[in-house]
Amino acid sequence: MVSQSNRYKIAKQFSEAIAQSEYIFNTLDNYIFNWLEGTRPHRRQRCSSQPLSCSTRQRYTTEPCSKSIPNMLIGITKKRKRGTQPSTPQNLSSFPVDSNGSPSAASSGSILLPSYDNSSIPRASSSSCKGSLVESPLYRTSNLRQNGVYIEYMGRNAPDAIHALGAGMGKRRMSPEPSDEQVEVNLLYQRMRHGCEEELVQDYIEQEVFPSLSHEPRVAQSKKVSMYRDFVPSRPTPSNAHVSQPKPDALYGYSEDCAFEEKHRVALDGLPARLSGTPSGLILPFLIIEYKGEGPCSNGNLWVAENQCIGAASTCVNIAQHLNKALNDTSCHPGPVQQVDHATFSVAMSNRSATLFISWQAENLGFYTKEVNSFALSRPEQFRDFRRHMRNIVDWGANQRLLDIHNCLEVLLEGQRLQATLAQNSW
Repeated sequence: MVSQSNRYKIAKQFSEAIAQSEYIFNTLDNYIFNWLEGTRPHRRQRCSSQPLSCSTRQRYTTEPCSKSIPNMLIGITKKRKRGTQPSTPQNLSSFPVDSNGSPSAASSGSILLPSYDNSSIPRASSSSCKGSLVESPLYRTSNLRQNGVYIEYMGRNAPDAIHALGAGMGKRRMSPEPSDEQVEVNLLYQRMRHGCEEELVQDYIEQEVFPSLSHEPRVAQSKKVSMYRDFVPSRPTPSNAHVSQPKPDALYGYSEDCAFEEKHRVALDGLPARLSGTPSGLILPFLIIEYKGEGPCSNGNLWVAENQCIGAASTCVNIAQHLNKALNDTSCHPGPVQQVDHATFSVAMSNRSATLFISWQAENLGFYTKEVNSFALSRPEQFRDFRRHMRNIVDWGANQRLLDIHNCLEVLLEGQRLQATLAQNSW
């Protein structure tokens, strides 16, 4: 029989053990919360519009924790200030217990908490540097090249027609251009020269470089809209590598309602695949812009922007080639069939520089991209040259290229009607 006094003593010890355990776990919960809060990047360290560079991501990307049971360490019960690096407590092999097996306090009076030792604390490494597909160092060789998408460097010549088209975009315009003084006094231009975020680059370029689309309703623009994956170049590869689905910062093409007459829309409706690059209905796009910001709050990477341009431009070339294939399949005339100019322009740019590319498809069915020109935007004369190129490209798309598309659609419609008549007579 257990006496009443012993029962009271046991109950008291049990109650004290429960209270001490609750205190330990509450303190442990606070410690873990504070440690995790300290490892999160501060709001000022993050930039929503820019991909993190490899060196920046290393601060936040960690290796998987070891599956082994961690040692028990002395915890720190005081809350840290946000933004300070959590310190690592010193090692202890286990919690000390009293003769009854209950947890006890250390001689210093601090509470003992479980934590990780130095070997099990997650650390960043170069192998843990991960980001989007276009940021991969091997993207051009392991993804683009594997799917028949290539970069032609300056030493190699493009086909004569492609070279002439790219070179012609630098011709002088009849409309007046801003003077060097007018360019330099613009406050947004000054901010661009000294570093700014991506959004400011896009706003300034669309305001000062490109013509207002309200004056050219045949040309339409989409912003940051994913392109249809059906047109993205793809080949069977052993590693199942693929081209990243394009989502250009700005994509220029045609408005179906304003750029085409009813007969042209009938021909478009008769195609097996819609020639729109995006869900917004942008028809046969011809110009891609990828913006990056360079400055104290941005970490733009033009190499990544070029990768984005190459994939998006090859996709636009593929869209135009679908129309050319339909022309060949439905042609009712002997001899060569009129083709749409499938060449596509793209620009990878920051607030400091811009590079203009032209893309096309070769006879071997590979997609090629070659640099046309580059511009140092901090120099007013080169900024005006860049402006001239962009406006000439939009004029080419709105006039010569669109007229060729109209002619091809009329030929296509004639072939579609002839095929429908032959099919009806065969019944």
